[in-house]
Amino acid sequence: MEMFLGRLSRCCASAATDVVWARTDSAGLKDRAPLERAEADEGVVFTLDKDFWQLALHRPIRIRRCGVILFRAFQSAGAVRW
Repeated sequence: MEMFLGRLSRCCASAATDVVWARTDSAGLKDRAPLERAEADEGVVFTLDKDFWQLALHRPIRIRRCGVILFRAFQSAGAVRW
C-alpha cells in the first residue's frame, strides 16, 4: 500500500500539483506536521493510517482549509483489492 501512495504522489507531481510526501519530506517530524502543513497550504492529505485520520478528526482547532482522505485496502486471496 505504501507503494500506492508513492505512485500517487508522483502522479500528482507530474500533473503540476504541489506534492509533499511525509515519508521523505516530513520524516522524523510529529504526526501533526503534515496536517498542519496541509491546513496552511490549503492542501489534501492522503493517508493509509487510521490513527492519523482520528488525529485529524479530534484536532483542537477544526480543519477548515484542507482535506484528509483515508485509503483502506483489504487482502483477498493474496492480492490487494482496491
